[in-house]
Amino acid sequence: MNDRHVVPIADIARFENGEIDPDEFDHASHVYMAFAMTQAYSFDESLTRYSRGLRKLCAKAGKPGKFNMTITVAFLAAVGERGANAGTKVAWSDFALANSDLFDRQFLSRWYTADVLRSALARETFVLPKTPAPNPGVARRIAK
Repeated sequence: MNDRHVVPIADIARFENGEIDPDEFDHASHVYMAFAMTQAYSFDESLTRYSRGLRKLCAKAGKPGKFNMTITVAFLAAVGERGANAGTKVAWSDFALANSDLFDRQFLSRWYTADVLRSALARETFVLPKTPAPNPGVARRIAK
């Protein structure tokens, strides 16, 4: 955990402990919890904790097969990047206002087709977007 941001630790604990009612955990709640996690922890720890919490939520709702690793990773990465770019001690209300596109359930359609996101593969593992790099030469230099 870091001290950089003010985070709702009690909300994170409720999420991680499976104390959230699945019927009350809508898309906005996903955005909120992704924000809280990425503000409180490193990305890799956020991913582990967020994934575990979502799996518990799906199981509690009686839909363990609903968890989708691709959506989870891609969405958490988008929220984490936006939060990191916002700077230190960003308030949830400010973040939400500045990033209203994250509340659109079709947010990931910029990078993924519905068929890919519905696939068994996307549920089991992270599927890279099929969008080509804007400048392949840059990608090659980074890979070296």
